[in-house]
Amino acid sequence: MASCTSLLAVGIICGLLAQLHVSQVIDGCSWVNVTNQRLVNWNNETVTTGNLEACQSMCEHHKDFKCRSVDFNQVERECVLSEGDRADSYLGDADDWQYSEIQCQEEWRNRSSCTLVGPVQGKIMFDSTLRFNVRPDSTVEKCEAACRQEQRFFCIAFNFRESSGMCALQELDSHMRRLVEVPPFVYYELNCDPDVDPTIWLPPAVHVGISDDRLCSIRGPVIGYSGPVEQNTCAIEATLTQCEKKFIEMSAVVEMKAFSYNPLTGTCRMHRESRENEPLVATAGFNYYEYSCKFSEDLVNQCLHFAP
Repeated sequence: MASCTSLLAVGIICGLLAQLHVSQVIDGCSWVNVTNQRLVNWNNETVTTGNLEACQSMCEHHKDFKCRSVDFNQVERECVLSEGDRADSYLGDADDWQYSEIQCQEEWRNRSSCTLVGPVQGKIMFDSTLRFNVRPDSTVEKCEAACRQEQRFFCIAFNFRESSGMCALQELDSHMRRLVEVPPFVYYELNCDPDVDPTIWLPPAVHVGISDDRLCSIRGPVIGYSGPVEQNTCAIEATLTQCEKKFIEMSAVVEMKAFSYNPLTGTCRMHRESRENEPLVATAGFNYYEYSCKFSEDLVNQCLHFAP
């Protein structure tokens, strides 16, 4: 069982080696290429082509779906067409492969040149599914620069904790998910609205007066059950309130989906997987909780029907 400290350390990334350049322009859009990388998942269709340009042309003229990117293997001459790009997934290291995507200015999928807005005090983007997106010993300026220069995915926001210099890059923004209250952190995002005023900008939920946790909250308990005790679960000794707080704080930088708590021993277990991915485990003394944005009229018992 890993410690919470070691899990946070796993989230640190040291640098990016991929080389990026822009090629020909098509209808006001351009191909952007990254060497020795390929897109994780998507990969809708694989064909054989002679070179990268032919692969890109097949993407441009594809009829069955809107092709946004390609992966091309320079050795095997494989051309992989994808409906997604770095706004939908992220790049992984892959020798002999070259990733190419179509970027169109009016779509603003790549926000690296957009206006930074924030801070939103005491709020974070909670729902990121990214790993290895955390940088230590940072400043707001360094975190912003890292977000704009990120190549593995389209970074559009970040969480920042001034006391520790912790910077967590995000692929989601406040229009996609509600922000969650975590007092030690502040939240920033890149906004492409040409009329945005960063001095008065507020996230959508604040504008309409809707509580951030109206739909997103910690649900449970499921009494007598624990989440899956997988190898990367971390455990601490805490009160239930401290366990909830630690869960939210860790989720700002490490992907955590649920926690289990034993009120008799004060044991708090964090889980990377929720009952949607792994079955709950009957465990005497423990109660299961998870963070969810799915609507339920019964917030206390909504998890019960997921237990075996």
